[in-house]
Amino acid sequence: MDEGALQLHEGALQLQDNADHVVRIASSEISCVRIGHFDAKYRSYHLRIWRDIDEKPFEPILVKQSWAAYRETITEFAGVLARANRLDRLDPAEPGTSRFDALVGPASMLVPTLGALALALLC
Repeated sequence: MDEGALQLHEGALQLQDNADHVVRIASSEISCVRIGHFDAKYRSYHLRIWRDIDEKPFEPILVKQSWAAYRETITEFAGVLARANRLDRLDPAEPGTSRFDALVGPASMLVPTLGALALALLC
């Protein structure tokens, strides 16, 4: 699907692209949702949705104009998942779009932390 805007429509997550193609995903169809962002020179938002009927995740590409509403839309959709007792489908919101990306920062701080601890204990 081309770039598009993300919004909540009647309790379903809806993505509409510039060519007016619409995809609606209800909370009952979701097996997992991964919400993430990259903070580099510019922040960009990423979303992966695994549906029960698909093998691969649905990964919409969000246009920059829709980023302002991204947080509110995702927060509302998390509320929809909570009301449907499906919060277990929501992967924790951490920076990055994969578990590896989310763990790189904390893992890279492990070496200097252990080094400082070793220096503190030995000196």
